[in-house]
Amino acid sequence: MDDSAYRKQTLERVAAAPEPTDEIDPAAAADVLGDRDQPVGRRLAAVPIVADMAPRDTALIDRLIGLVADRQEPAELRVAAIDALQGLAFLVIPFAPKRPAYLEALRSNVDDPDPTFRRRALGILSRAEDEYAQRRLIEGLEHPSKALVPAAKAIQYLGYDVHADYFPILRRIAEKPPTAAAQREAIRLLAADPNAKTLLRRILHDKAEPAKSRHVSAMALQALAPESFQRSARQISLDETDDDKLRATTLGALARSTGPDAAARDRTFGRRVAAVHSTAKSPVLRRASKSYLDR
Repeated sequence: MDDSAYRKQTLERVAAAPEPTDEIDPAAAADVLGDRDQPVGRRLAAVPIVADMAPRDTALIDRLIGLVADRQEPAELRVAAIDALQGLAFLVIPFAPKRPAYLEALRSNVDDPDPTFRRRALGILSRAEDEYAQRRLIEGLEHPSKALVPAAKAIQYLGYDVHADYFPILRRIAEKPPTAAAQREAIRLLAADPNAKTLLRRILHDKAEPAKSRHVSAMALQALAPESFQRSARQISLDETDDDKLRATTLGALARSTGPDAAARDRTFGRRVAAVHSTAKSPVLRRASKSYLDR
């Protein structure tokens, strides 16, 4: 499930919750939040009120953390508590002593049955470079039956703190991807892997690979091995049988990475780019070739 699907699911569930029938007295907000007999919509309305009071009464931060940790509570209420705590996290003095308990509440619930909650918990832990979350994400990539989030999302989360140990599995995913999205995310991270140059070049040149994956491979190869990328870019940009958008991407990259002096030394390639410009039917390719010629 991608980000838009997660957001849609959460919004639908919140919209379906009963609406509060009256305003909540701030003094009673904490009691409303903790009262399971109250309608979910009313408890949701209490969350931001409690969060507003929490910097002055840090025990309320504990109440929100307890809500996050409690799987018996409605998932949408727990996600709302996470959102409130993320806002409070910017207030260093009141929140810092609570941070370990908050991270532990998330850590102990990364396998929560609710996918929206799992995604929020893993995202926050990953940005905190949490070792346990990283280990569970890798486990899910190695054993899909244990995956906590889709492969593409897991790789995105690992990208917050890339370790060299991840590169072998990322190369395997790039070569034999479970989804096109997972392949693209793996390729992005492989821009930091010295052993991925051959693989990135192969994907870039393989016309059977998804166009978006080839585009990402071009950018990754340019970052990892600029000279190898330039050789590939020159070949692809002149290939009339290749994808026009990719040809435009490679020409644009060449225009930015080679100065006028280099272009003057390679007049043959410049003439061939001029021929591309004069015959190209694709507007994007015409613009890219003109940009190369004008630099």
